Amino acid sequence: MNTDQMNYQDMIDEAKTLAQHLHEWSEQLDNCNAESELAWGAVTHIKRAISDLQGAKQENALAQKAELDALIKRIETGTTTSRDAILAKSLMS
Repeated sequence: MNTDQMNYQDMIDEAKTLAQHLHEWSEQLDNCNAESELAWGAVTHIKRAISDLQGAKQENALAQKAELDALIKRIETGTTTSRDAILAKSLMS
């Protein structure tokens, strides 16, 4: 897993922990007041953030796969450059 993917996973894990804590906190509040509504709103927002982060992580993986496929094609055709060597090293980390 590359650095971007690890960073996304770390953020997703942290957001899930926050969502759990917010949910537990919101359950303790009286459901008939503004504080409760705002707390539940925060739960909704963090769940949306988790979904968006998961989507971004997936898009990042697809982009990296496309980069790798293009690099492999350049290697196969003998058209690599010094930039490709840097790219290959970054994709392997």
